Amino acid sequence: DPGGVARELGNTVNQITNAAVDFQQRRINHQYNSAKLKSQVGLYELANSFDQDEDYETMVDRYDEAARQIVGEHSNTISGAREKAAYLQEQELVLAQGREAIKDKAWGVETDFKRAELTEYMTKARELVINGQGIQTIENVSAMIDSMKEANYLSEEAGVKALETFKQDSSIAWI
Repeated sequence: DPGGVARELGNTVNQITNAAVDFQQRRINHQYNSAKLKSQVGLYELANSFDQDEDYETMVDRYDEAARQIVGEHSNTISGAREKAAYLQEQELVLAQGREAIKDKAWGVETDFKRAELTEYMTKARELVINGQGIQTIENVSAMIDSMKEANYLSEEAGVKALETFKQDSSIAWI
């Protein structure tokens, strides 16, 4: 029966086509999941690379540029348009979360630097008090501490304590 042979051949072709499509979809699924994991690892390593970074002013921009490069690089390994679009959409949230974490890290570094700067200048300012410039120096130290509290580099309590400690140490040194 020529019609039966044609149907049989058509079924075989359909099975082969379906198997190829199924294999391709499994491959794309693997590419998608592989890209997600590789991006996660890459972004984690990138975030950790900023642990000893002291350039807080450019930290967020440098992180963002490098993170987008990681995501872009891994998106290029996904051959399915739908899966690639889904991956990129998901990564936007991941990138935003990473950016916020780096902003927090940069703020911590900046705060540490500003506090260290205050300590350094209060030590130097104590010499001014000893040399007879007490009133003006205390006013300047107080103004610096107030501005640090306003900028959230110091809490109210830490600012009050720093000023009191400065006044006490300067008075003792002056005597």
